Amino acid sequence: MHLTIDREHYAALEARFFLLYADPSHSIDQWKDEVDRYGLLEACSAGRSYYLDAETLAEGAADIALKDLERVLAMNGVAIGNPTVEYDPLKDETILRVDGKCWPLCAHPSSSLDSWADFSRGFFSMVNGLLASVGSQERLYAFRPYANDQMGIFLTPPLFEALADIGLAARLERIDVPSF
Repeated sequence: MHLTIDREHYAALEARFFLLYADPSHSIDQWKDEVDRYGLLEACSAGRSYYLDAETLAEGAADIALKDLERVLAMNGVAIGNPTVEYDPLKDETILRVDGKCWPLCAHPSSSLDSWADFSRGFFSMVNGLLASVGSQERLYAFRPYANDQMGIFLTPPLFEALADIGLAARLERIDVPSF
């Protein structure tokens, strides 16, 4: 069940550039229809929400997930090059190599469900670290964190406040530091 968004809240989101990354082939009315059908956080046509399935991240697809975010990251000044997932046997750690820098994703998972959470924390903290390194105000928040239907949504502080005003911010988790 998702919340209904009224005109005032749509206007507040638009004024805070919620549609900055929107697919230009979609109209505002199409976006609003998608929000009405699926919910604001799931409305992918706005260009801010992405499916980042925790299980898929844990199974080694963090590089593919990062490429899915490339357009938004590039618009914020982040270059990712050709990211690769690698295992470091000396540290017993899985890393994501991004533009020459190694980002830890997971170390010593104790169970598959723990690894879902660890890989998600590693991935989200890496994306937020990349954004912070270029001075961007955008951060990637987890919606339904650590689940197989996990999503990520890019938000600035004013957009997070706008979501708080309509009761959605409590459903999001900002992850800046991995858990290991």
